[in-house]
Amino acid sequence: MSDSRLHLFDLNREAIEGLLARRDVAPWRASQILKWLYHQRELDVACMTNLSKSLRGEIAALTDAQLPEVLDERVAADGVRKFLMRPIGLGVSQAIETVLIPDGSRNTLCVSSQVGCALGCTFCATGKQGFSAHLRTADIIGQAWLVQGRLKELGDSRGITNVVFMGMGEPLLNFEPVMRAVDLLLDDCAFGLANHRVTISTAGLVPGIDAMIGDSPMCAATSTLFRSIPLKAAISSVPSCARFAIFSVCCLIRASHQSCARPEATILMPPAVS
Repeated sequence: MSDSRLHLFDLNREAIEGLLARRDVAPWRASQILKWLYHQRELDVACMTNLSKSLRGEIAALTDAQLPEVLDERVAADGVRKFLMRPIGLGVSQAIETVLIPDGSRNTLCVSSQVGCALGCTFCATGKQGFSAHLRTADIIGQAWLVQGRLKELGDSRGITNVVFMGMGEPLLNFEPVMRAVDLLLDDCAFGLANHRVTISTAGLVPGIDAMIGDSPMCAATSTLFRSIPLKAAISSVPSCARFAIFSVCCLIRASHQSCARPEATILMPPAVS
C-alpha cells in the first residue's frame, strides 16, 4: 500500500469536504462517508453504495483505511479492559495502552495521544519512559473505533459514552491530530458524543490551552495537580509548572469557559493555590 495515500481515519469532516471539493463533489457527501466509516463500520470504499461508482473509485485510489493493531486485551476483576495497540507504521516496542472503564451507565475510554511523553512528570510511568513518537489522528480515533467494535461484539449496548485524553502522552504537544480526533468524537456522523463527555487532560501547557481557546473546535482542558502534597512538591513533580505560572493556567481555563461550551474544564490545585 502506497505511503502517499491518505488515511481515511486521519480525516475529520473539514478534511473530507476539502478532498471532495477538489473533485467538484458536494460537501454533504462527507456526511455519507463519515456514516459509512463510523456508523456502518465499513472500511471498503467500494461498498459505500450511496456514492457514485466513479467517486468510490477515486477515493479508493487516494486513500486507505488503516487502523492500529490490537496486540493484547486484558480484563480486570472490576471489569476494566486494557488494550495494547500498535500504532500505524510503528513497531511492537512502540505500542500504546487504551483503557475502557465501565461505571454504571457509562463506558469511559481513556486514550493515548503520544508514544511516551517528553514532560517527565516524576509520578508518571509514561513520563519516565520518555518520548518516542506522536500519534496520528488515525491512531487516536482508531483506539475508539476498535474498542467500540469490541463492545458491539460483547453485546454492550452502552457503547463508548465518554472519552478522556488521559492515556500516554501530553495531548497539547500533539495538537492538530488530537483536535481532529476531538472533531470526530463530537461529530454526529462519527461518534456523536456530547461536548461535556470529552475531556482533555494536560499538565498545564499554556500555549496549548491558549491555542484551544483561539481554535473554535476546542477550548477547554483538565489540568491536574495534587491536593495532598505541598505546592513546591507539586510543582517539582510536574516540570511544566516551572515554565508556566499556575495563575496563567487558571486564567486561560476561565477564559475557555467564557468563550465556548465545548468539553468542560476542571482544574485541581494544591490547597495553597486553590
